[in-house]
Amino acid sequence: MIALSFLGAGNYEEVNYSYSDKKVSTSFFPYAVSQFVNPEKLFVIMTEKAEKTHAESLSNLCDFEPIKIPDGKTENEFWVIFDKITSVIKPNDEVVFDITHGFRSQPFIVIVLLLYLKALKNIRINNILYGAYEARDENNTAPVFELKTFMDLVEWSNAAREFIHNGNMGYFKLLLSEIQRNSYLNKLAKPAKQLRGAGDDLSKLTDAFATIRLEEIFQNVFSFNKRLFQVKEDLENNPQAKPFGTIINLISNQFKTISEAEKDIFSEKGFEAQKTILNWYIETSKFQKAITLAREYIISKYLVEMLRSNKYCLLEKGCRKEAEHELGQQMKLRQSGFNNKTRKGEYGELWGKITDMRNDINHAGMRKNPIPSSKLIERIKEIIITINDNF
Repeated sequence: MIALSFLGAGNYEEVNYSYSDKKVSTSFFPYAVSQFVNPEKLFVIMTEKAEKTHAESLSNLCDFEPIKIPDGKTENEFWVIFDKITSVIKPNDEVVFDITHGFRSQPFIVIVLLLYLKALKNIRINNILYGAYEARDENNTAPVFELKTFMDLVEWSNAAREFIHNGNMGYFKLLLSEIQRNSYLNKLAKPAKQLRGAGDDLSKLTDAFATIRLEEIFQNVFSFNKRLFQVKEDLENNPQAKPFGTIINLISNQFKTISEAEKDIFSEKGFEAQKTILNWYIETSKFQKAITLAREYIISKYLVEMLRSNKYCLLEKGCRKEAEHELGQQMKLRQSGFNNKTRKGEYGELWGKITDMRNDINHAGMRKNPIPSSKLIERIKEIIITINDNF
């Protein structure tokens, strides 16, 4: 583990910094950091003026490696700071960051940099510390605030964006697992017990959506909902997980119809839940999955509505082949004008559209005159609207 700290050129007064169960009396917070977290290496970021003013005094207290930076008065100097700090952080490093003596925009630059390196180099940010000198009490004791929770909001924002725009819930697993792990490492009175499990449910749900596994989707939504009561207890006792409280509502609302179907994919509510999944694929631009599921949806709906098949037949290959054959026949009749006003004719017309779109997209357009992508997407959306309104 490494620590990054700042050293400014100001006049620092001695104070008793209190963090966790430790206290350190010092004028220089970088020294307090070295005592609080015992890093393998302490890097201290400083300007030339700060070096001349305080570096020697700090070196009498602890070992550190200086990172000399410009004042940050121009955009070019910001990039110099960026490069100098980036060069000392290695892939997979665990990092503690202290902003106490940071000047002007310096802390902001480094926080953004750490987020960048977290994605690029897979670093783990253990802590972001701030020694609150201005909040010292009558005994000259100043608290040390842990600010990582607020930076984690950026991560939660990214996770929420992935969920809303791309349908990916796997990011929640990483965040929730880390919070549960930290609740034990930090010896919380009531450590988290269900956050990791909730993350696993959502990760499995992402995989089920990615592979169009209807029964797995229904089962994982059920498992997640069953876990929610205990998850909410974890949220109350683990402040780091509070952003997940709002996201739970987003997830629950998104998959409400799936919950109501109670794991029966071919019931009336089950078909409504399948429509929710079709619409979710459209909303998250999963057009190939949407048309693939639309094809299977129409086969299942035709078996139930027109052939009165029972749920055991609905998964039998022979039953589904029979439905496909009938739908093909109805499509031909519809195209020839013999059954324009029948319900079976409506099925046949939609079947023709679905078959054409599905073949084009699933075979990578390997045909003469393939449909342009923009037109293909438009037609798939029209098919899903028709299913929503009429089937």
